Amino acid sequence: MFTTDQMPDVLQAFHKYQTIPNKDPYANMIINLVPTNGTVLLTLIYLKPVERPAAYAPFYALTPAFEQMGLMSLHELMALFPPAALPRWSMSAYSFTPDPTLYNELATLYTTAPELATISAVQGGSLIAAVQPISASAVLAGQQSNGGTGNALGLQAVNQTWWTVTAAWWSAKDDDAVYAALESFANKVRAAADAAGASLDYIFMNDASNKQAVIASYGDANVRRLRAVQKVYDPSLVFQKLVPGGQKLP
Repeated sequence: MFTTDQMPDVLQAFHKYQTIPNKDPYANMIINLVPTNGTVLLTLIYLKPVERPAAYAPFYALTPAFEQMGLMSLHELMALFPPAALPRWSMSAYSFTPDPTLYNELATLYTTAPELATISAVQGGSLIAAVQPISASAVLAGQQSNGGTGNALGLQAVNQTWWTVTAAWWSAKDDDAVYAALESFANKVRAAADAAGASLDYIFMNDASNKQAVIASYGDANVRRLRAVQKVYDPSLVFQKLVPGGQKLP
């Protein structure tokens, strides 16, 4: 755990981790930026019993406010992250290529944007970013396992960041204020990525808003391919019409 003023340093270390040429297949990680309670949570997962893997070298120069390390099962690790008790939440997902200048801009946004005050002012108001690295090698491995025919998600074989903006709060009376603040803040994240020339079209469905056109982000060719599959396996459009919610084929 780091403090908010360390956010720029954590994101620059993240950039170095992402752009190392030869990725360690046993290493993975996620960062959670939580400016509304002044914390940055860095979770490093290594799938071998190695105490200080070289893959995480960029982070070793940083001094955390709190540190916990150990050999544990997946369930034990998950138990360190209890589910949030707040009943209301919304999120938006974006993807872009690693860029050190962009990361500095996002660190500034996550500490100075006026939307932070709006969300913090409501009961239980929280703003969180989940920062997930996806490597080019992971995309290539998926393509190779699929006979080299690409993938239905339209992922480009480049190092990329899947960035999620999430707001959580307690009361329905605050819905309008939080939704508006979250949309405004998320638009600023996308605008910063666009201005840096780093934006990618792909939207990670698990973290997307219901307003985001997730399947369309996979590209026209993949949408046509998925429609062809639908005609074979769901000609009556059960999943399109009778299953409520979720993302539908455009």
